[in-house]
Formats: sequence, C-alpha cells, structure tokens
Amino acid sequence: METVKLVNHKGGREVSIDELAMIPLPEKTDSYHPLAHLDFVYELTNMSRKLIGDVGIPKISIAKEGNRMFGILPISVGKTDEYEFALGFRNSYDKSMTAGVCFGNRVFVCDNLAFNGNITIMRKHTKNMANDLTSLLVTKLMKADSEIAILQDDFVKMKNTYISKASMARTLGTAYYKDVLKPQQFSIAMEQIDLSKAFQRETMWDFYQHGTEALKVAPIEKRIEACTKWHNFILEQV
Repeated sequence: METVKLVNHKGGREVSIDELAMIPLPEKTDSYHPLAHLDFVYELTNMSRKLIGDVGIPKISIAKEGNRMFGILPISVGKTDEYEFALGFRNSYDKSMTAGVCFGNRVFVCDNLAFNGNITIMRKHTKNMANDLTSLLVTKLMKADSEIAILQDDFVKMKNTYISKASMARTLGTAYYKDVLKPQQFSIAMEQIDLSKAFQRETMWDFYQHGTEALKVAPIEKRIEACTKWHNFILEQV
C-alpha cells in the first residue's frame, strides 16, 4: 500500500524534509515566538513513535513561499484494507494560523482525508509555546487508542445509515447554508453523488466521502478546520 499522499491546491506544493529545513525562520519578538517547521515535524514524529507505535514517513506541503506548512503523519494502529489513521499538522511563519495537530483518517480508494474534532491541539506562537505544545501533545497522544476506537465506531454508524441520493443533495444544501462547505466545495460534492466511481451506495459513509473529496480544494491552512467541520456535520445527521 502506498504511503499517505497530499493533495495540493491554491499554491501548495509537497516538499522534502531537506527543503523544509531550508526555509528561514522569522525573527522572534516579545509577542511572537515562531516554531520552526522542521522542529515541529521531528517532535511530532518522534513523540508519536513513542506514544502510539508504528508511524510512517510524514508528507509535507508548503504555501506562501514556505510561510505556511501542512502535513500528514500516517499511523499503522487501527489500519485496515480500507483506511488508515493519521495525524494532520500545520504551522505558519506569517501569523496566519496557529500551530495545530488533529487526529483523522485517510481512505485509500480515493485518497480522501478527513479529520474529526476529538483530538485537536491549537497553540498560538507566543512565549513558552514550544513547551506548552509538547505537553499538550503528550497528553493527547496518550489517548490515541481510545480516539481510534471512537472513529471506528463513527465509521460503522455511517456505513449502517441509509440516505437516498435526493436526501444527500438536500443535506448538502444545509451544509452550504451552515458554511460547512464553500460554493466550489458544494458543487464538487453535488457532482460526486452521481459521478463518484468508488462511492455509489446510498449510505452516510459514501455521502461522507463525497464531502471529503470536495474538501481537497480547501487551502492547506484551512484544511484541518474544514475537514473537522464536515466530519462533525455528518455525525449530526447520523
């Protein structure tokens, strides 16, 4: 099985660890303490190996000349032939977003990635930020097994919940109205109802995948929030 792959839109591109290390770190000020992209990735990877177990190679994308970074760290625990779990992470040098980590899953058949809201860590770039983020990571990653179980239960509920294609279309309208999906994302998800080759059953699981496919066009700095909102919206319907 191939490793996790990132889908980049709106200026994002995938980079290697060596390229990430070459991006200059901004100057620290009294109110702003930047966290190096490379240090963040190494800390998350090493800590995940210690607290969760077998993890893969992180996949990293940057945007805005390296000022914004988003990545995926695959996790083997709970992996099936259909999906694997992953940690999504992000950081910025231009104060556009907080440093963050979120737990989620990747569906192999269409390379869709979704995040839920159960393990979400966000930390502003202020004094003691690095130490605080490390403490939060330790606390949250120690709960990884229970979070995997919660996600697996979510998936079972989705797969066992019927929804007609007409209801899918109506529910997408609600998602658009509630700003869960942006206009372009709404249009893509609507098309997926009839055009998706992998997900044509009338279940909430298939409907869920229509939305995660649409969210591939979300900017990398907004992808964690966008996927989390969609996940929680679907659970409300279930």
